[in-house]
Order: sequence, then structure tokens, then C-alpha cells
Amino acid sequence: MRAPNGLRGLTDSLDYGGSCARGSAIAFNRKPLERQRVGFAQVEVGVVHHSEGYEVEADEARQMSAMWDPFDFHLDNESAEASVFAEASASGVHTLAITNLLAHYTGPQYDVLALLGARYRLPSPAKVGDTLVLTKEIAEARPSNSRPGHGIVTWKNTVSNQDGEIVLEQTATTLVGPGR
Repeated sequence: MRAPNGLRGLTDSLDYGGSCARGSAIAFNRKPLERQRVGFAQVEVGVVHHSEGYEVEADEARQMSAMWDPFDFHLDNESAEASVFAEASASGVHTLAITNLLAHYTGPQYDVLALLGARYRLPSPAKVGDTLVLTKEIAEARPSNSRPGHGIVTWKNTVSNQDGEIVLEQTATTLVGPGR
């Protein structure tokens, strides 16, 4: 896995658990982020954060697909070329995982305690060799009715490739705590 330039230090905290052959677990552990968590009181609707780029690599795309989305067109080039995508692409599961990773490392770390719901679209495939960039916007925020100091925050995430083509649009609603 090659981390984007802005996440270069991230790979230093990865502990690879051996080879990632087809059908095996992708074994690594990430150290938790060691930043102060921004609480709900500091959430500002309209704030937008942009990530660094993340390159979709062929081996990683095949490994993710073998484990979580084993369609033949994600696993071998011949099937990929004969598919509607006409070339090797990341699975939707992989694209969501990249989105989640970029969201965690883009902007301040908010005190997100739970994902309450999400909707997403994948209008174009994330192709092997693409560099993906996340735009993360705080779309809505309201105080929790049942948890003082907590709030419900809705995020609009858009992931685009190097040509500006959108590969994922996501609306996610989270519970954000008071910070720590």
C-alpha cells in the first residue's frame, strides 16, 4: 500500500502481517490518531476539507476484492477488459474503504462516536492507477436531543479522480461527542 504524500507518515505505523495472497486476510494494524478530538460545540456548518491524493494500486485492488468483493472483473485483467468498466478498477467496497481512510486523516479529527446512517452513489469506477481525492463538507449539525454536549452531524463527501471525475458521493450522519 502506498500512502499519499500527505499521509506518508501513516505507513510508518502499519504493521504488515505477512503476504496478502489472494483469499488471505489483509492484515495490518493502524495506530490510533493522536490528535485532540474536536467536539460538537466546535463544529461549523459549511466547513470544507480537502485530502491529499491516494493512488489506487493494482495489487491492493485485487487483494481487497479477493477478500470482500470477489467478482472476476476485479480479480483479473482479462475479465476487467471484457467488463462494462473495460479496465481494472477498484471494487465499491475498496472505494468506500479509501474514502473512510481519507476522511479520518483529512482536517481536524472530530469526536465521531458512531455512524448513524449513510447513503452513497458510485457514478464512475475508481480505476487502477487513479489518484483519488476527498472533499469533506459539514452539511448539517444539530444538538442531540438525548445526549447533552453531543450533536448529530451530516457530512457530504465527494471523492474524485485526477481528472475531476466523481467516483463516490456520500452523505453520512454521525453522532459527535463533546471532544477530548
